Amino acid sequence: MKSRLAIAGVLALLLSPLPLEAQRWADEEYDWFAGRLKIKAHHIFDRSTFGIDHGRLESPKSGFGVGLEYVFENGWGFGLTGYTSGRVSEFDSETAVVVLLAEANYFLRMRALRLAPYLGVHTGLGTYRKGASDFPSLHDNLSELGYQVGVRFQPWVYIGFDAQVRWMSDAATRAQGNAFERTQVLLGITIL
Repeated sequence: MKSRLAIAGVLALLLSPLPLEAQRWADEEYDWFAGRLKIKAHHIFDRSTFGIDHGRLESPKSGFGVGLEYVFENGWGFGLTGYTSGRVSEFDSETAVVVLLAEANYFLRMRALRLAPYLGVHTGLGTYRKGASDFPSLHDNLSELGYQVGVRFQPWVYIGFDAQVRWMSDAATRAQGNAFERTQVLLGITIL
């Protein structure tokens, strides 16, 4: 009985939109979704991972990424993300190649459900490799941009969960090489 009461209390706390005063200006109206810098992390899968052949999943290629994102109150969000192949536990900063992306998304907020479907575009900024990196610059023209579509569920003001499908830009596809397919599925989390 006590554990049920504790779980109910935690759920009530997570579902109530409690703002931190440090994240708001003087008398600024509170927005449960926008107006703050978010840290995001995601796990990347090739789209073919979700195509089951012969009754089982084939050995999937996967990776991870981290980034920063700022969502304005008008629904536009802009971010920088870096991603690489392999597991987090196998990451070696000496040999890893990180692909950098700049992205812009438009979020269609559904306040009552705490959902925000979104769509956006991205461009490759180059790669980071210890000792041999390009200076980040836009590598795609308008016809080569990649795009993404996804949904964010934000049950509490400081945490959100993302599911996204993205078609990689030409520059990002070249930079990632054979590490991933061009169409990817991302499952992620945002905090703050």
